Amino acid sequence: MVAFGIPNSNDTITINSGKPNLELDQDRTVNRLIQYGSTIDLDTNELHVTQRASFNGGDVIGASLKLRGTYAYFQGTDFNCTLDVIVGQIKFSGGTFDQNGSFEQNGSASGWGDGGCVFNADVTIKNSGTAYLRMGEDFGDTFNGKVYLISSGGYAIQMAFGDTSYFNDTIYINSNANGGVYFCNATSGAMALLGDNACLVTGSTGISAGTIQFKNIFQTATTANSITASGSVLFNVFVNTFGGKVNFTAPNLIVKTSTFNDSTFLTKTGSTLNNTWEGNNTYNAVVTITNGNTLTAYLKLASQSADVYNEDVYFNAGTGPIQTSNAGTNIYNGNVAVNGNNVTFNNSGGTLKFAGSEDQEFGGGTSTLTFNKLIVDKPGGIVTLNQPITIDSSLQLSNGIVYTYTLITLKATATTTGANNLSYVDGTVKKIGNTAFIFPVGADNSYYPIEISAPAVSTESFTAKYFAIHHSLSDSCDTTVSSISTCNYWQLKRNTGSTNVQVRLYWDSLGCGLFDTSGIHILNWNGVKWKDLGASGISGNARVGSIGTSVTVAQFDFFTLGISLPVINVNPTLGDDRDLPIDFFGFNGGNTIQVDANDDPVQTWEILHNNEVDSCKSCRYNFTCCVRHIE
Repeated sequence: MVAFGIPNSNDTITINSGKPNLELDQDRTVNRLIQYGSTIDLDTNELHVTQRASFNGGDVIGASLKLRGTYAYFQGTDFNCTLDVIVGQIKFSGGTFDQNGSFEQNGSASGWGDGGCVFNADVTIKNSGTAYLRMGEDFGDTFNGKVYLISSGGYAIQMAFGDTSYFNDTIYINSNANGGVYFCNATSGAMALLGDNACLVTGSTGISAGTIQFKNIFQTATTANSITASGSVLFNVFVNTFGGKVNFTAPNLIVKTSTFNDSTFLTKTGSTLNNTWEGNNTYNAVVTITNGNTLTAYLKLASQSADVYNEDVYFNAGTGPIQTSNAGTNIYNGNVAVNGNNVTFNNSGGTLKFAGSEDQEFGGGTSTLTFNKLIVDKPGGIVTLNQPITIDSSLQLSNGIVYTYTLITLKATATTTGANNLSYVDGTVKKIGNTAFIFPVGADNSYYPIEISAPAVSTESFTAKYFAIHHSLSDSCDTTVSSISTCNYWQLKRNTGSTNVQVRLYWDSLGCGLFDTSGIHILNWNGVKWKDLGASGISGNARVGSIGTSVTVAQFDFFTLGISLPVINVNPTLGDDRDLPIDFFGFNGGNTIQVDANDDPVQTWEILHNNEVDSCKSCRYNFTCCVRHIE
């Protein structure tokens, strides 16, 4: 310094506010520097402080400032010079840094900075010591350049600790010791805002030890984030919103209460510890969740609250299982792909809900997946199950048809509710247990369930399916049967057990409707012909109703509806008992009964049994009637 002599390496320099500016004439070394104001002009030289430095105001401009020793406190000075700092303790409590800076804390005293700093160029912050290095404890910091965070000691770097800090460029995370890197570690009030091109990526020295915590990070930028950790690293991702793509891989990965707005990959690789995610995550783009460990450590999702998947989700599990949808009602609005045989949906009391407005698909493997509770409540589209599923507790069908080309199994304690013309199963449903059960089956946009009375044993099982087409079997039937449905039938099989149950069939006018319920019976195919199982407890009307068998059923396969009526004359004149409309024989088609100008019939017909065929016509809305012309 040139004002009051030339300082040497043993001197302490104090610069008070209001004093003349000081100019460095060449590279200089001092023991201690305290600045309260004025300007230090380094020109093209380096000032080296060997023990202590405290910057409380004023400016430092010029070439380079090198700080070593016990501590460096930054408490309000503005720097337009490069900084090279390696000291025992660092406190960032205010100031502006306009050029690149490198700051390393290597001592045992915690550097708890108040915050309020602005970094306008790239900055490296390293903690190699045995105490915390904390930034932004009371006031947020602003980082307009790249940020390089390096943890190589036993204690963490704590960023954006207690207030809102701003990051506008890439943040590089490095950790190779037990300390790690934490964001927003305070209990409340802290936030890290990632704007412009800001993102989080793994640094050049990698992440091989310690804990990485991303908490209260809000990314408005759409730049991709990519973190890969090894060793035994614990990576916590809590209460964040990511605007860009995310690819996080770590031995131990914990994710909760976070929102992902672009494609996301979350991978656990560690085989030692189980990882439990509490839930409340929202995925607004395609997400892939992988448990890639080679042993049996599990990855448990939504352990306390539900998750929301607004696009497709891929669950990949090898030997280490994924246990998903453990609590609450987990919303799935896209496709659900399951890769591997170690994914479960029933480890706790959670619910899986299909709620997408478009068609959705589920599965991909061949093993049976088990749900606790399943809800289908979709504003549009269908659900296609490509993999067998078993339901422990309940199946609720509100909106949306479920198509399955495999099998839906409901355990003994499972129930179904809400099935209707807008929501049913088009496929095979299996029920285990000893309680009466209505199989929620249908086809062609119509709900046509089949019901069984209670089997005797809880391990007995039955499967059922509805077909909205004409059966491909013979029309041969008992002599008590006049006609057989031509547009629908059910298949009911007894898989295990020996109980003979009663069967009830349901109909709806939206599908294969009836003209009336008179003479309706249930028919059962015995391998040769249709047997008449009679009628019991007919309810409803020709539009919506049901009918039960008058006897228990001993042989199970195909069931349908038939008409059992004596031979009668059919007169289309309205008003008399058993009168039928003019289109009785075919919806005003080619078989319409002719009438004269006074609407009197010019033809008379009688219904015959199928084994007395004279001429078969379509009658009674989708039944086959065999008739003979009388006059």
